[in-house]
Amino acid sequence: MKFPEKKPLGVAYIDECATQMHYCQSNTACVNLPGSHRCDCLPGFIRVDEYSCTAENRNEHFPNDLLIFETHTATD
Repeated sequence: MKFPEKKPLGVAYIDECATQMHYCQSNTACVNLPGSHRCDCLPGFIRVDEYSCTAENRNEHFPNDLLIFETHTATD
């Protein structure tokens, strides 16, 4: 049997993943941690930054080499 984690009195426990209070982007899975969270890449995706992942794409001529992708953010 697993017992709930002990928390100091007066401190509310927030599951950032369940309450959508996180910055995890597409192609990630939010993992709840005590007092925080992390964003893990889904299978087949590689990390771009702390909160996002992009499709893993291999070069057909050199299948053991990963292609490098530039990421751009739209600024209006």
